[in-house]
Amino acid sequence: MIILNSKKFSNISYESGKEIYYHANEAGTPFSIDVTSDLTCNIDAMNLVASFLDDIDNLKEQALRLVDSAITNKENQHHSLVIYFFDEQKNPSVFPNGEETIHKMFGTVCLKDVSYNVMLKCLKIVRFGSYIDKDINEQAFIMDLCFDRDYTDELLVVYFDVNKNIFHITHES
Repeated sequence: MIILNSKKFSNISYESGKEIYYHANEAGTPFSIDVTSDLTCNIDAMNLVASFLDDIDNLKEQALRLVDSAITNKENQHHSLVIYFFDEQKNPSVFPNGEETIHKMFGTVCLKDVSYNVMLKCLKIVRFGSYIDKDINEQAFIMDLCFDRDYTDELLVVYFDVNKNIFHITHES
């Protein structure tokens, strides 16, 4: 077994040529991790994975800034997607216990207090991964953001290139 060279998450081990998949908390991370098998046999690729994991808090903040910008700027290419994602998640009819679920997810008693700003602060990383992106033909990184996996499977998915720049964002379920 090889130990990933991460300073922040030192419990991640893997076998060269085999996919990495850990559930949240299984390797000391609060989110699940997956790395495709074609990357695990490349030490440079795995060092990039370690670097991204060590910088995960900054990457999340970068993603949240992009989402915030998309919310506030109607000209932003991601505005419609982000607004749809947020509005869907504060609609009580999509949850079994309606408003009660929304209150648990966003920590508020009054539904009208669930603003985009409140929601933005509640997004959590639920998965982080790395793979070879066929469109850009290089290693890429994926960060799934969610409000609470206990209540929703809706994800805001953020894609990063090897330079830690966001190159795509999407909504998945």
